[in-house]
Amino acid sequence: MTGFAQDDTGVDVRLSDGQVLRAEYLVGCDGGRSPIRKAVGIDFPGWDATTSSLIAEVEMAEEPEWGIRRDALGIHSLSRMGDGGRCGSW
Repeated sequence: MTGFAQDDTGVDVRLSDGQVLRAEYLVGCDGGRSPIRKAVGIDFPGWDATTSSLIAEVEMAEEPEWGIRRDALGIHSLSRMGDGGRCGSW
């Protein structure tokens, strides 16, 4: 999608190949970096999609503090897995 124009009866959506599609609605279900959402001025209060994660199954000698923490290194969480194992994600 390279652009769109709305009127009282619907919306024309311009595609990158120059084709124009006409529809009653334009729905932006294309993620956090949605060009549709940005074009209509809707904010995305979620996390940046460029954030990467590591999920690891670990065994620990002591019971850790479970939950989510945010510090200078980023966001960290520890939670139990359903089978009684432990899972840490950074």
